[in-house]
Amino acid sequence: MRQEPDISPEYWDTVASRMDGRQHIQEDVARYKRKEHICLLERWVPEERRGTVLKTDLFEEAFGHDFYYDYLANSYKRAVAIDISGQIVRKAKERFNGEFYTCGIQRTGFKARMFDVIISGSTLDHLSYEEMIKAVYEMKRILKRDGILIITIDNKENTLYRIGYSIGMWLRLSPYKNVSCYSYNEMAPIFAGAGLKVEGVTSIVSLPTPFNLVAKVCSKINLLSGLNKNMISFFHSRLSGRRDTGWFLCFRLAAC
Repeated sequence: MRQEPDISPEYWDTVASRMDGRQHIQEDVARYKRKEHICLLERWVPEERRGTVLKTDLFEEAFGHDFYYDYLANSYKRAVAIDISGQIVRKAKERFNGEFYTCGIQRTGFKARMFDVIISGSTLDHLSYEEMIKAVYEMKRILKRDGILIITIDNKENTLYRIGYSIGMWLRLSPYKNVSCYSYNEMAPIFAGAGLKVEGVTSIVSLPTPFNLVAKVCSKINLLSGLNKNMISFFHSRLSGRRDTGWFLCFRLAAC
């Protein structure tokens, strides 16, 4: 499931230049994804721990309906976000008044033990294996000793998602290169090596893999346009809470 990615700022600037007016995720699906992330953060970060937070990419804030920086800005004392692409940061600034910086998660330049909470939402799976490990160590470095690190990655434990993931790469359905899916057994040793302990594991966005494509088709047909929300509720009620059904595998981590 691994390929060598192009993680350069120039590559992501090019992706950004092609995104104007394009919706990678259908709107109802994107709003469900946003809700799932916010619910996860509500469960995993107690209110008294919501000090300074870092979000490790801005793609959703720049282009999608699955953004949640606004939630962070309203719920934390200080909300910071970064992206490797200057173009993505610029687009995010057009939509949100936030504290945004252009840098990669492997080398942020932030001082040590700066953040109470770090949220890395499907960022690591766009990096090569070596760069992904560097990013985990960097997040440990800038996390406070009693801080909370939340990482979500494309879910290798969801077999249907892995199949759809491969088909999507082959057909080039995504506006950017997908790189890797990971499982708990692959990530746990990396976290342990970085001095992080796993305090919680779950998955979110429990929809069948081709649902986004189906939802896009339904949204273009007037008689079916209201069907998406009902289908999302149906699948969520039956599939959520299991590690093998979500699009994203989620880890709550703390320093050892």
